[in-house]
Amino acid sequence: MSTPKASSGSLPPPKPTPPLVPDYLSSTKSTPPRPRVNRNSRKHLIISMRVIPWEGQFGYIIGRTEGSAEEAESHLGDIEIIGHRGYSARAPENTLVSLDAALTAGAAAVEFDVHVASCGTPVVIHDETLDRTTDGDGPVSRQTVERLRTLDAGTWFDPGFAGERIPTLAETLDHVAGRADHIYPEVKGIREPSDIDGIVRIVRDSAMSARTTFISIDWSILEHIRARDADIRIGFIVETADLFDEALSRAVADPATILDLNHEVALEDPSVVKRAKDEGVDVVTWTVNEPDEATLLRQAGVTGFTTDHVDRLLAWAGQESV
Repeated sequence: MSTPKASSGSLPPPKPTPPLVPDYLSSTKSTPPRPRVNRNSRKHLIISMRVIPWEGQFGYIIGRTEGSAEEAESHLGDIEIIGHRGYSARAPENTLVSLDAALTAGAAAVEFDVHVASCGTPVVIHDETLDRTTDGDGPVSRQTVERLRTLDAGTWFDPGFAGERIPTLAETLDHVAGRADHIYPEVKGIREPSDIDGIVRIVRDSAMSARTTFISIDWSILEHIRARDADIRIGFIVETADLFDEALSRAVADPATILDLNHEVALEDPSVVKRAKDEGVDVVTWTVNEPDEATLLRQAGVTGFTTDHVDRLLAWAGQESV
């Protein structure tokens, strides 16, 4: 999946806000924008967010109004907006603040990446090496979780996020529990097959077990997950069109499976989405950042949209559902 670039630009600093609002969620205007949906409970808060880069920092506008779960669900219909590595256009990917930003904006679900540290602890980071998104270097798999937790995973994106850490999988699950309707952990880097057992066990023991779909480019990892858990959902990531037929065949044979398509595959041949839907297989696409492309994918039958730009796709989805 493509990697978003850090934001840039300079605007005047925001006005002071009440201390109850965290610094990274500070308000800059008294009138909030149109609320987005944060689906948490039968009676909950609908929260809207707009991100404004300024002087290397990020100010957030928060507006709150009461609403019901029924109102929240009807806002977007059957469209699921999935934050790619959290809100990766606005915060350092695969950090807790990025997941917070996506869910606060109104994303129903989040996607994040999982590697395994040298001690066997699953951690949330995209690359197999530390160089791009931390102040460390070398392979993730050669560092203990204690060492990984000392690294800065925020400054590379913007100095305002200095001190953000690489979270463990267990911490991430606890952090999004009760807030995310669904999660899509992409299992990327393992040292040995037993690492997969540990990942599955952590999810199974969490509050998010029934709301999890494991996805992977490495389909052998998914086969191993299925061998350990007959019920948990899995999703075959399809990078290129030549892999679609095999992925669909595997998905048809397993009712707890989805296809996670490169959005370009679905745009080039929308019939693949219909073929999957006709077989009863749900389709999610990545990484969809442009509303016009989202419209074409929606017309083809796609309901799940993984995006770097959560607010942009939420605004599009709200119009589609009217």
